[in-house]
Amino acid sequence: MDGRNTGAIDRLLPTLITVKGNIVGKESIMLSVPSAAQSLFMSFSIAFTPPTFQRILRVAIGAILTMGRRTVTAILWTTRGLITGHPSTYHRIFSRAVWSLWPLGKVLAGAILHQISLDEPVLVPMDDTTAEHRGKCVYGKGCHHDGVRSAHNHMVFRWGHRWVALAISVKFPFTLWR
Repeated sequence: MDGRNTGAIDRLLPTLITVKGNIVGKESIMLSVPSAAQSLFMSFSIAFTPPTFQRILRVAIGAILTMGRRTVTAILWTTRGLITGHPSTYHRIFSRAVWSLWPLGKVLAGAILHQISLDEPVLVPMDDTTAEHRGKCVYGKGCHHDGVRSAHNHMVFRWGHRWVALAISVKFPFTLWR
């Protein structure tokens, strides 16, 4: 790890790594982030404010440890001895916390593309769908052409939101398919 990010790692990760005061039996509960994953987690920090980043780290590690459905409540239940603060602050990460999706997507795409060899083609499938929302008080709605419901001689338009999904198709070494 280079010297540029050392201060950021020392400032952001130690509050996650050690949780003082939680005693179970004779040992304290400790959550350690492997050194290989520290650089990946730190690369995501540009999309979040420092308090939000602390919570998203706990949620991300809890999502890795949780068995079954990975809802915020299930994650909090799995990591109940490691989280600090009220559980509602973790639920609000996705609805009210300050963070930006574009830098997060850029870092994630860069991490994925870094793992792909240079001679392998990169397939980027894209899809869009219209989520129908009618009503006077729906923010950001528009009238969109619905290609699924339309025919050659009959055009169908729907009021709502247009969601666009973009993916990076990766070929895993243990399978023949993408």
